Amino acid sequence: MAPEFDDDTALTRQGDTWHANVSNRWHIGSGPNGGYMASFPLRAMLDISPFPDPLSMTSHFLQRPAYAPATLRATVVHATRGHAFLHATMEQEHGTVVTATAVFGTHRPGGPEVVDGAPPIDTAPDDCPVLPVPEGMPFVERFTYRVPAEQQAAFLSPEPAPAHVFGWVRLADRDIDTLALPLVMDSFPPAVFAAFGPGLAPTLELTVHFRAKPTTRWHLADFRTRFLMGGYMEEDGELWDEDGRLVAQSRQLARFTAAPQG
Repeated sequence: MAPEFDDDTALTRQGDTWHANVSNRWHIGSGPNGGYMASFPLRAMLDISPFPDPLSMTSHFLQRPAYAPATLRATVVHATRGHAFLHATMEQEHGTVVTATAVFGTHRPGGPEVVDGAPPIDTAPDDCPVLPVPEGMPFVERFTYRVPAEQQAAFLSPEPAPAHVFGWVRLADRDIDTLALPLVMDSFPPAVFAAFGPGLAPTLELTVHFRAKPTTRWHLADFRTRFLMGGYMEEDGELWDEDGRLVAQSRQLARFTAAPQG
C-alpha cells in the first residue's frame, strides 16, 4: 500500500495536462492545507523540468479548493544552460485554485558556504516527548511530532507566548522527500497562535526555498512571526535535519483572525 501523501498527490498525465483528486485527509481549519495543495503543481513541474532540483517555488492560493477532481497545467517558461523557470496552475470546477512559479537547477554540494543560523535546539528527537494530536483534526493526524516539553506549552497553553513554535516532525507513514517539503513547511500550528491563541490563518502565499535534499528520518521545524499588521502576518520557517543541516526555508503570508474570547 502506497503512503497516504503519495496516493493523495498522485497525478495522471494526459498530454499537456495532469489530473488529480484533492483528498479530505489533509483538511485543516476550513479547507485543505496550503502546503498540501502546493505539492500538486510541484509534482507536475518536477515531471517536465529539464533540471532535477527545485530551488524556489512560490504558490498563491486564489480560492478555497474543493475535495474533488482537479486539472493541472504546467509549462517551462524559460530555460538556460543552468536553470529553468516554470509556471503551473491547478483548476477545479469553480475556477483556478492555485498558481505556482518555480526555478529549477542542480544542487552543487561541496562549494563555499555561509550558514548564519542554527537549529533552535540540540535535543534529539527521541529525547523529546510526542506532542498529543487532538482527535478530529485529519491533517495533523498525518504527522508525528516530537516537541520539547517546555515548547509544548506554546501549543497547548492559553497563556500568551512569543510567536515562535518549533519541534521535530515526520510524516506518519514515510520519510520526507523533496516533494513533501512544501507540505512540511506548512505542517505546524501558526506561530501567531502561541501569542494570541487559536484562530483562522488561511495562507495566501507560500514560498519555499529548497536548500538540500532531505536524507534523515526526522526534521526539526522552526517557525516564527515577527509582524502582524492590518490583519495580515508573515511566518518565516526553517527546516533542519538530524545532522544539523539546513534543508529548507519558507515564508508565507496569511490573514489572521483571532477566535472570539469568552
